Amino acid sequence: RVGMVFQNPDNQLVATVVEEDVAFAPENLGVPTNEIRLRVDKALDVVGMREYAHH
Repeated sequence: RVGMVFQNPDNQLVATVVEEDVAFAPENLGVPTNEIRLRVDKALDVVGMREYAHH
């Protein structure tokens, strides 16, 4: 697998809200909506960013 990281952080964002950006990949993989919600919540908790979910 190959990944890309852009030099300009603004070019790496897909959505305007943190939780939507976190949900982008599972949505593209066809993960069911209820499972995406669980994964997004868990991911934000793991990295201590739950309070920024709607920013």
